[in-house]
Amino acid sequence: MPNPTEVAIIKRDGSIFGVYTTYTTARIDAVSGDLIQIRSDLNEQIVLKNGVDIWIMPGVVVNNTSGITIVDVVSGTFQEVHCKIYGEGIIKNTGGYSGIFINNSSSELSIECDYIEGTSSGTSLFRTIYISQASRFDLKCNYILSKSVALQLGTFGGGSVFNVVQDANINVLKVETGDSNSTIIGTSIVTYSNGFMKINEILCKNRGHCVLHVAGSMLARIGKATTVRANLNFESTINIGQPGQTNGTEKLIMYFDEILSLGSGSFLSFKWYSNW
Repeated sequence: MPNPTEVAIIKRDGSIFGVYTTYTTARIDAVSGDLIQIRSDLNEQIVLKNGVDIWIMPGVVVNNTSGITIVDVVSGTFQEVHCKIYGEGIIKNTGGYSGIFINNSSSELSIECDYIEGTSSGTSLFRTIYISQASRFDLKCNYILSKSVALQLGTFGGGSVFNVVQDANINVLKVETGDSNSTIIGTSIVTYSNGFMKINEILCKNRGHCVLHVAGSMLARIGKATTVRANLNFESTINIGQPGQTNGTEKLIMYFDEILSLGSGSFLSFKWYSNW
């Protein structure tokens, strides 16, 4: 049995191939079909490798203070990856970067974790979870804690181009963005995506929406969504469409228990843009 402070490669037959002091050195030796086990807290970048799954021991923290924590880029090129991360570990980024960033339209990534936390202030393109492009993204997590945007699925490519995540399945207990003194303009969840969302509660303490859906077809079951600092009429709790980006084909089917828009000034619970 390897020392619990080590990173290990497990082969398909369950045998231990080797133990390492860092993920980076284990990744070099891992091949498709292998499992990398992370058994101690790490402060380094996790570069995904196609066909190699990652298990993070419960309670173990994977963090990066000098760049994105989990990413699919190698030598400046975003690689196609098909893998999963599981084990109820904790994913953080306390350096102000994205916790997870995927940017290949053919990639498929599945993540199960305890919680994901990010400290990006919203002054750049970094989000706590940023799936810029992907074929499929599944997330099952207890909490997402973020200073700014907690989750973005897909992007606007300009003109009539939308980088839509084709198949997303999001299952999260609670999403919380901002803090009691926040002045950041940042939406909790932004979607250019097809798929499903099940979230018990979204609490947006920033000046922004709980959900902004711009492109694709999403079915969402959200128990409670609350904005506490919205003070302009475009900062609705749920917003469908975006000025300059909407082609009128976006679709959001939503089931909910409670939607609140709190603050001062003019604010709305729902707003819908079409053909701006």
